[in-house]
Amino acid sequence: SKTTTSNTTSDRSLSLIHPTVDTPATMKLAEDLRFFHEHLYSNGRCILHRTATSMPLVTYRHTGTSQSFRTPRKLLLSLRVLAFERSVLHRSNEHWQHNGGHFVIWGAGRDGKDVYKALSAESQKRVYCFVDVDEKKINEGHYVNRNIGAKIP
Repeated sequence: SKTTTSNTTSDRSLSLIHPTVDTPATMKLAEDLRFFHEHLYSNGRCILHRTATSMPLVTYRHTGTSQSFRTPRKLLLSLRVLAFERSVLHRSNEHWQHNGGHFVIWGAGRDGKDVYKALSAESQKRVYCFVDVDEKKINEGHYVNRNIGAKIP
């Protein structure tokens, strides 16, 4: 059975494609995450259309040879950050304008730093600080990324 996806507000196909991370090989990975974020981005108006069939629309099976074992953690992170930027940071919102467009990253460890690195350069400038409960990380006082010349409290 043939299944297509469209967004009823603009009638476009799925577009959670990372401009620098995705390759033809990665496009077949994380399909469920891409669909989920596209559905959220379209305010729940992402609709599946299919031809008449008695088969279920979706059958989800997890096996030892599942694609999820081949999906790199950083690809999933990049897609989640891209979805966050599109759905939250890039939408016009008085709250963001009132607060100068800044936001906080919870977690000053590996994952928080990876989130920062996955943000676009524009969004990186909007990071106000990192927060954490780990005293060692708090005592460091700031995060320095020499590659992009950033020092963030």
